[in-house]
Amino acid sequence: MMETPEPQDMDAAAADYRRAIQLAPAHAPSYEGLAGLIHGLPIFQATDIELLQRGLLLEPGNAMIEAGIAAAEIRSGRAPEGLDRLRAIVGRNAGRNHAGVQFARRVLAGELLKADLAEIERLADRREFKEAIAVIDRALERNLELPHRQMFAATRRSLVDYQSITAAVELAHRGDFSGSRAMLEKLLASRPDHGATAEAQRLLREIERQEKGHAKD
Repeated sequence: MMETPEPQDMDAAAADYRRAIQLAPAHAPSYEGLAGLIHGLPIFQATDIELLQRGLLLEPGNAMIEAGIAAAEIRSGRAPEGLDRLRAIVGRNAGRNHAGVQFARRVLAGELLKADLAEIERLADRREFKEAIAVIDRALERNLELPHRQMFAATRRSLVDYQSITAAVELAHRGDFSGSRAMLEKLLASRPDHGATAEAQRLLREIERQEKGHAKD
């Protein structure tokens, strides 16, 4: 299994490629080497975009160099441009599997994953569970790696559970304790995660307490 390079090693390698480009500006592999490091570099230099653009002029259509430009655009705050570029690279290289295309696919997948997770967290914090679940469903339509697919599936299940809890609370607030209890008991029967289980049980105890209070009145 290939080990992940140490941050200082990546920065040193990038510096070597920059020096190589200065010494031999027509040597395309130096641009490719720098391009392959851009996305994960601890210290990003915005001037790398210009270097890589020069490399792409030398070798138009070079997927590795262009994917490096896209990664640099993303890291310099121009994410929409970078993502569009990555999609274009992947789209016009459908069926191909050389290193540059693999790199473009990997960077695109990673950026889409980050964007999805941020959007899901934002929506969940606002208790907009339906919208968050829709983001997950769109993500699950992509060709995800197994760990990411499993993560999204687990997150979806958790959001569906909390969506049910929110609906049960709304029923209880309207005085429909029977409907709220039935919804919570159905949720518990589905064996949700610990957090959802604890919240559902707490709400059932609260419903029971309120029902007893109403009975005394």
